[in-house]
Amino acid sequence: MSTKKNKEEKQELNEVTQDPLSLSIQLYLPPAFWNFCQMVKITPLALIQDFLLHVGGRISDVSSWPNYYMTRYLMHRGYGRKYAQYEIEQMLQELNSVMSIFPPANAVTAKNAGNYYEMQAKYFEAWRIKWDAKIQK
Repeated sequence: MSTKKNKEEKQELNEVTQDPLSLSIQLYLPPAFWNFCQMVKITPLALIQDFLLHVGGRISDVSSWPNYYMTRYLMHRGYGRKYAQYEIEQMLQELNSVMSIFPPANAVTAKNAGNYYEMQAKYFEAWRIKWDAKIQK
């Protein structure tokens, strides 16, 4: 495979071009991860979804342990190098706040859910603009 094609495929993997609510991805599951899931009796999908829901703020958690560990993981792996650790923590806290903008489960209707998704999208856009501006300084 040519280098140009590899670069295009890698770039394609890093771009989110779909609605994040309907995005589907294929993952390579390392054998150690697969075996761990088998041992603790959880499907890989369930474990990954649980992790993403906690980190993404879809599950309200009174403690901030997901943000604490996610911040350390991101810093350790070198993601977000343009930001300080406290800024990564703040980003995750803000994302959790945006995700909390949703009606209570017993009051969700198709109409108001759509309204809340639209409101969240506006807050996410403002969040991205804010953090992009910090990098531009």
